Amino acid sequence: MKINSIVLDLDGTILHGDKTISDYTRLVLKKCKEKGIRIVVATARSEKAAEKYTKAICPDTIISNGGSLVKSKENTIFECKLSAKTADAIINELTRQTGFISISAETEKGYYATWKKPDSEDYSHAVHYDFSIPLSQDVYKITAELSSSKGLSQIEAKYSECKMIPFSDGMWYRFAHKSATKMNAINKMAEFYDIDRENIVAFGDDYNDIEMICKCGIGVAMKNGIDEVKEIADYICESNDNDGVAKWIERFLL
Repeated sequence: MKINSIVLDLDGTILHGDKTISDYTRLVLKKCKEKGIRIVVATARSEKAAEKYTKAICPDTIISNGGSLVKSKENTIFECKLSAKTADAIINELTRQTGFISISAETEKGYYATWKKPDSEDYSHAVHYDFSIPLSQDVYKITAELSSSKGLSQIEAKYSECKMIPFSDGMWYRFAHKSATKMNAINKMAEFYDIDRENIVAFGDDYNDIEMICKCGIGVAMKNGIDEVKEIADYICESNDNDGVAKWIERFLL
C-alpha cells in the first residue's frame, strides 16, 4: 500500500504532555513532505487554538473543531455548523445541567467562553461571555465542562442535527453538527484532492479519533490512548511522550 497522506491528532498524539512538539517529530514530518506525503492535522481544537502547533509543522491541510472546518493553504474545503437556533437552545440546556462548570462556543466570528482566564495561552483569544443573552450565531462546536454526564444523551437526542462526543478525561463534552466528524472531514479532503482514503494513515488517542482510526487505510493508536481506540487500530505505536508517531513513520514509511 502506498501512503500519500498522514492524518495527525494533536493532543495526546503528536503533542507531548507538556504541549510541545519535539524536534525529532518535526524533522520526520519534514522528511514525509519531501517524499510527497501530505501532512494533515485533525484536531478538536479550533484553528486558532491549534495555530502554534500548525505553524511548527506546516501541514498541507487543517481539520479543526473536530471536523467542523477543513482548510488547505489556499481553500476552505468544507465547513459544517450547528444553526444559531439549535446552538442557543443546546447552550441554554447545558448551562442548567447538574454539575455545570463552564461552556465555550466556537463561531466564525470568534471563540466565546464563560471563563474569564484560560488555563492555557492557546486559548488566550477567548472572549468572555455569560450566555445569558443568546449568541445568535451558527456554531462550529460547543464544549461543555460538567462534573456529571446525566442528561447529556437526552439533549443530544432532542436535536436531530447534533452529535455529542465525550473527551477521555470525563469532564468535557463536545456538541456539534452530526456531520462534523474527523472522518467526514477526511472524506471531504480526499474528494477535494482526488485521493483514496485507503492510502491514508491516521494517528489518534481519543473517542473522536475512533472512526478515522477504523476507516482510514491504516489506523494507528497511541500507547497512551483509550482502550476503545487501541482495540480497533491496525497498530499501536509508542506514547506521545516517547514520540510514537515519528518512530512509527520512520519505521514503516521512510
